[in-house]
Amino acid sequence: MKVRLLPLAIGAAIAMPGVAFADGPTVYGKMNVTYEYVTLDDGTNDDSNGELNSNASRLGFKGSEDISDDLSVIYQAEYQISVDGDASTFSQRDIFVGLKGGWGTFQAGKFDTPLKKSQGKVDQFNNMQFGDIKNVIEGENRVGDIVQYSTPSMAGLTATLAFQSDENNDINPGATPEEEGYSLSLVYEADMIFASIAMDDSVAGYDATRLTVVGNMDVFQLGFLYQTAEEADVDNAEEQDGYILSAAMKLGESNKLRAQYGFSETDLTNDTTDEVTQFGIGVDHKLSKQTKLFANYIMIEEENDAPGSVKEEGSTLQVGLEHKF
Repeated sequence: MKVRLLPLAIGAAIAMPGVAFADGPTVYGKMNVTYEYVTLDDGTNDDSNGELNSNASRLGFKGSEDISDDLSVIYQAEYQISVDGDASTFSQRDIFVGLKGGWGTFQAGKFDTPLKKSQGKVDQFNNMQFGDIKNVIEGENRVGDIVQYSTPSMAGLTATLAFQSDENNDINPGATPEEEGYSLSLVYEADMIFASIAMDDSVAGYDATRLTVVGNMDVFQLGFLYQTAEEADVDNAEEQDGYILSAAMKLGESNKLRAQYGFSETDLTNDTTDEVTQFGIGVDHKLSKQTKLFANYIMIEEENDAPGSVKEEGSTLQVGLEHKF
């Protein structure tokens, strides 16, 4: 009888949002699935089709354990899951272990860099096809072999410094080469404003500096991100300037309108310029605290000023369901 009841007990626990097992980790996750009508035009071919997509859906375990009055161990293991069945069942997201106390937080593993985290909630179409800001600007990196220290919050101000080792160059010559890299951020967060400045040095092959401001005013949210980036340690390096403008407005307790515009200009090594423009509008309708329906229209286009180049365009009309647990 106990054997038969065990799967039911586990299933019931996972069905409860953010459930914490006694003296163990919290199980959490998100299912985000969209059905989309996608159009692609590369200047030669124009193609349209329907797609079912799993937008960084995930399953994770996290927790902490007190070691003393001012010291605890923290841990997290988060995996991306393919709800639509188009990719492997599990792939790594943020996975780390660390220590936390009144002196701050130290962690080591694989996770988002401080520069990526410094965007706050400026991205109104995070993880969406064509809509995520990673399609416009560099710097949206989750990296491995990284150690990080964050100060405790002091009047809303937090500083974070991360270091990525170059161990793959030494122990695994066949792996993708890595350089020693640094990422740091200074973040101020209060009720009405989120502001940050961050930089990368030789992270994923780029140096970058990013400024972000998100303001919350009653039912309105406005966001602005500006970034400069260039290839690290490269003569005649590619250089990119880009920005993101976003806005959201709550309509009552259950609905929200969202909009976003992104643009970047990259000076390439062949003396040409590549421009990327992104635009998205969307609406959310909450069914419960953990569940929402949403719809988005997103377009993106890329154009190079080299002779003979053609504009490439993509757009998607999405209808989706998201459930957090």
